[in-house]
Amino acid sequence: DGPKCSPLGVESPGRPAFSFPNHFAPHLSAMSDPSVYSCCELGAAREAYAASVSTPLSPALAALDAPRVEIAHHLAHAWSVAPFVDAEKGVVVVMDGMGESAGAEMRGEGGAYVGDAELPEHPRFRQVPAVLEARMGYREAETAYAFERDGTSVRLSRLFKRWTRERSPPELYNHGFENMESVGAVYSRIASHIFGDWNACGKVMGLAPWAADLKPDASDRFPDPIMKGNVWDSLEIDWELLDSLEHVNAWHAPENRDFYTALAHRIQTDLEDVVSEFVDKIVAESGARTVCLAGGVALNCPLNSKILARPSVDHVLVPPYPGDEGIAIGCAMYGFHHLHDFAPPPKPALPLLSPYLGRHYSHADVLESVEEFENYVHVVEDLSGDETLEVAAQLLNEGRVIGWFCGRSEFGPRALGSRSILANPRSAAVVERINAEIKKREMFRPLAPVVVSERAAEYFELGRAVGVAGEGAPGAEGPEEGAAAPNLGEADSRGPSPFMSFVAPVVAAKRAVIPAVVHVDGTARLQTLSFKSHPRMHTLLTRFAELSGFPVLLNTSFNVGGEPIVETPGQALRSFLDGGLDAVIFENMVVTRRAALGTDEDGGEVAIDDEALVMTGRVFRSQTTRDAGGAVLRLEVFMGREEGGEDCVVLRGEGELRILQECYSGSQTVGELVEALGLSRDCIVESLKHLHEKRLVEVFTD
Repeated sequence: DGPKCSPLGVESPGRPAFSFPNHFAPHLSAMSDPSVYSCCELGAAREAYAASVSTPLSPALAALDAPRVEIAHHLAHAWSVAPFVDAEKGVVVVMDGMGESAGAEMRGEGGAYVGDAELPEHPRFRQVPAVLEARMGYREAETAYAFERDGTSVRLSRLFKRWTRERSPPELYNHGFENMESVGAVYSRIASHIFGDWNACGKVMGLAPWAADLKPDASDRFPDPIMKGNVWDSLEIDWELLDSLEHVNAWHAPENRDFYTALAHRIQTDLEDVVSEFVDKIVAESGARTVCLAGGVALNCPLNSKILARPSVDHVLVPPYPGDEGIAIGCAMYGFHHLHDFAPPPKPALPLLSPYLGRHYSHADVLESVEEFENYVHVVEDLSGDETLEVAAQLLNEGRVIGWFCGRSEFGPRALGSRSILANPRSAAVVERINAEIKKREMFRPLAPVVVSERAAEYFELGRAVGVAGEGAPGAEGPEEGAAAPNLGEADSRGPSPFMSFVAPVVAAKRAVIPAVVHVDGTARLQTLSFKSHPRMHTLLTRFAELSGFPVLLNTSFNVGGEPIVETPGQALRSFLDGGLDAVIFENMVVTRRAALGTDEDGGEVAIDDEALVMTGRVFRSQTTRDAGGAVLRLEVFMGREEGGEDCVVLRGEGELRILQECYSGSQTVGELVEALGLSRDCIVESLKHLHEKRLVEVFTD
């Protein structure tokens, strides 16, 4: 259950506006204009959608003949974490940009829809506003649920619900999300203002600590809060200030960056102040000191740490999937507790699901992907797992930056040791290399450490334990190649920060030892890793410590700018070649880059003579952007990928496009290209070097 779109803005009494899933979006992009589609076309689209949701997802599900049940957004968030908490009682606080519509919550369809109305009210239940205005649209803003458990049985009750009015037409982009009055939506509005992306909240979080270096300081620039109050009683938002903010979406202009830094600091401070007071009130009203956090706001690590430090709170649990990906887990857990017809065995709590839930890729899968890039990479294969670990540790100790592809991928937004870019944190210069050259992102953004849990206290001021998840299955193992997706045990979940959900100060004496993972405020968003949770990654850290003297690595997600975290071996190899990594380590294979065209393995020059053969086998389309006078501003080539999507390469001139066009119909020698295109030989050779680097052509010099 994600955000709903109402294409025609029509909501009949008791029913929400019709919504389309994401896979219809490309075909229905004009649905906000009722004149674009006829009633017949709209009816056909509705029938197609109905068919898509009524079709079984798999033969296994079809055999079950199970009914479909829709779970309200915030309630599904709550179910994604409550069953895993080893405590007799607690609270789940759900905060995001927006949740379910009030219209959906008020409907009832014979059990096919489950919302908060199905739950009993806690004796201290409070709703804000107490009465919703007729003919006014509302969305969930913040919700708190109290829970109690009896064995594996979990009982939720409604403790608090705040609704936000839909202050602008829901037909607008993203449903007018940035005009809503939730703490998550206001924070996202600042992300949009600075970076032009409502989902860039992580950038705002990383930018805020840099305000300490501003002159005048941040408080002088924004002395008054944007958000204030206690969510339980009232949340005050200074819309006049928000509407008057200058420099919209202009991060590219350096003169604006002090302003943006101060703005990020202001909203981060407000978020921490408002939510901390809200959590204090929730704990006081419920009498439960165990707090679980879910929803996108729970990705804000400084906020999570601030909550953990509150005297009113004993424990904080943030699952590895607090955002909308966790909705899938919540729906499954609701079904397990309410829809099955067997009694679960009595246990204190279910084991917390492993974050390593992705698909397993075999050695054969990796080899198949390597073959696609064989003209661009060197491969050392048939290594044992210990041998690849040794190579990885040696490369890291030498200061190389590697891609790490190990077992099943992470479920959730953080790289936790299965799809990671790893580096030695000893040199601060590696931050610039990774941010600028590899990930191609802003330089202010911090990079995180991963540390073996048994030595974490040597490097980080950990404070109290964080998680309170139930006991794991005996002998549960980490995400080794071919292994079943594991459960995390109690020791892992009670670690200080197993899912990179909290920040901690770096021990002062160690900041000069691992400077690449120390943020400007002296903290780090750390991951503490036990052997049980990820044996192979833990072994790499241990081996690296034997060489370097410290069991800490820089760990950031395996992706380049604008791309999601890699999932497949092919995606890993593509990111490796596009991002400037030194190597990729697979389970039994080490992949490095071939020398650039025109050089040998030692960096020496290799002549490209007129008989060198040039080939291209990739289907492409080109796009040229020109100014009013016809001059070329940007020339791009797009090529499809086998797994879907496209690669985009910006060409350096029309000469490169002419080379591609000439070679597409058949191979050409360098001499033939010079003659056919009328370009100088030096121009042809330099263009070929760039096209080869971007894997648009293959050049055979032998």
